[in-house]
Order: sequence, then C-alpha cells, then structure tokens
Amino acid sequence: MATGQNLQPNRGTVTSDVTPGASLGTGETEMWNAASRLADQVNELAAPIVRRKAEELGKREGAAAAAETAAGRPAAMPRSLLQFGDAFEARTAAAGAAYQAGVRSDFDAREAQARINNPANVEGYEREMAAIRSTFIQNAEPEYAVDLEQYANNRLALGRTDISQAASNVRLREEAATLAGRMSSLGRQMADELSESGTQTVKYEILRAEYEDVRDMRLSNPAIPYSETEADEDRRELEVAQKAAIYTRFARDQLRTEGAPAALASLQGILMDDQIDESERAVVFQQVRQTINQEIDLITDQANMQRSAQTRREEAMTKRIEDSAAAIEVGADDTGLTEAEVMGTLGPSGVAEFQARRGLRAQPPDRLAGRSAP
Repeated sequence: MATGQNLQPNRGTVTSDVTPGASLGTGETEMWNAASRLADQVNELAAPIVRRKAEELGKREGAAAAAETAAGRPAAMPRSLLQFGDAFEARTAAAGAAYQAGVRSDFDAREAQARINNPANVEGYEREMAAIRSTFIQNAEPEYAVDLEQYANNRLALGRTDISQAASNVRLREEAATLAGRMSSLGRQMADELSESGTQTVKYEILRAEYEDVRDMRLSNPAIPYSETEADEDRRELEVAQKAAIYTRFARDQLRTEGAPAALASLQGILMDDQIDESERAVVFQQVRQTINQEIDLITDQANMQRSAQTRREEAMTKRIEDSAAAIEVGADDTGLTEAEVMGTLGPSGVAEFQARRGLRAQPPDRLAGRSAP
C-alpha cells in the first residue's frame, strides 16, 4: 500500500488514507456526524421493540416453566439471540415472577383446603400447614426461597388469626345457645311445677332464682347477643306459660272430679282474666284446652280399653259357666269353676246364674211327671 494516494480502479477516483490523528475535511466530518446520528436514531427506535418482544417471550416462557414445574424448581432458561442486556433480564424476571406466582397459587390452594379441614381448630390447622410449608420451602429455587418463606409465614399468620376468631365465634355461639337452652328448660320446669302443685312451692322458687341468674348473665355479657327487648319477650312468654299451667291444674282437677264438661267449662275463665293481657288470652285458652282435650282423649281411650278387656273376660267366664253346666249334665268331672271366680268377673248376677244352671242340671228329671223337679 502506498503512503500517498491510492488509485481505486473500480471507481476511478483518488482518496486519501485515513489514519489516527489525520485531519478530515469539513465535508467528510459532516458525513461521519450524520452517520453517527442516524445510528443513534435507529438504536433508539429498535431498542423498545426488542425489549418488548423480549418481555413477551420471557413471560410466555416463564409461565410455561412455572406450570411445568408446579411447586418444584424452574426449568432451565432457553438461550437465544435475545440473551443480552435488558432483553435477557426481562425474560429472566418474567420467568421468576411466573414461577413465584405459580408456587404461591399452589400454596394458597392448599392453605385454603387446610382451613376447610380445620374450620375452628387452630392446632389441627397448624399441624397440617407445617408439613405443607416445609415442603414448599425445601423445594423452592434457592434465589426465591427467602421470599416464599416470608410469604408462607405471612399467610400462616393470617390463617391462624382467622381460624382462632372462627373458633372463638363457635364457642361463643355454643355458650349462648347453652344459656338460652337452660333458660327455656327452667321456664318449662316452673310451669310444670305450677301445673302439678297449683302454687309456688319451694322447688318453684329455686327454679325461678336460677332462671333470673341465667337471664342476668346473658344480659350483662356484651359478647352474648341478648338484648333487653329479648329478655322482656322471654319474661312475657314465661308469664303466659305459668298462667296456662295454673289453669291447666284447675281444669285437670275438674276433669277428675266433675268430668269432661266441667273441665272444659272452667276454661272460659281464661278469656275473662284481667291478669292476662287481652292479646294473650286466646293463646292461653288454646294451649290449656289442647292439654285438657289430650287428657280427655287419654281417659276415654283408657276407659274404652278397660271396657273391651272386661267384655272379653265376661265372655270367657260365660263360656266357662256353660262348660261347667254341660259337664254336670253328662256326668263328667267338675270343671273346677268356683263362685268366687264368677263373682270377680260377672258379679252377683253372674253367681246367681252360675248357681241356677248348676242346680238345674244337677237334679234328675221327674219321669212320672214328665218334667223336671222344681
């Protein structure tokens, strides 16, 4: 190569060698400056496109890797022409984010199932989640293990709080239901005592004292959903039930001594009792009448059963009397029927018939007279 001018046979022009430190003419400087600016513009236009394509590709590959590995280690990142600069970093970040999202989703699903399995059991929830947490952390990719462990700890703390509150709510509902049930039981026992005794006995006073203690306990505890309005309603229902019990006692006495008509007639006093609210009188009347009607039906059924049994016994005794008379008539052995047995079943009239038939059959006929001896 010459150090001066070089001949360019293809173009037929003469140019100067450009060496470091050589000075360029004004035209040549402007040309290189323009080329540099054009390169910068191309780079600025192309970089966002390359970066966006890299991010999209990274998200797709990252999601696929997370789906394939579930809660295990992420698949190896494929290498391509985009593995440089911001593009590769975008793909790597997308894969890592997708992996963590998949692991967290799987963890959330198992944690939700643990809540279902232990709806109000904190200890059971903690035991089940301890194994799940350990597995997730052990299988996590090292660079994500710390973040996933922190996520699991936060999730467990939240679950423990929620289940503890649920357990507390369950216990509170059970306690409230127990107190309400006890009040109802005491109210029924007081009414039963009035129905049996007709007055406020020592037993009644003991029951009432406990009833009031339970009621006050429910009212004084803000954690128990029981208001003054509800307490007033319970008191009113208790008074109505006790009034009904007193009238039931009186009507029952009338039924035993005077019969069903008198018992039912006594219930009319309920409809005129000034101590019972007018709106409650019909309710009390219906309650007591239903109870008395049930007792009337019971007494009637018992009487019918007794009559049916007595009828069967009388029929059987009549048959035995006939068998005894027939045995005497043919000279067979006595059947052993006694007058006491006949008396117990048929009464005096049955004994008279028994004696007459045995006496009639026992005397031989008067053949000369053609009739039986008197």
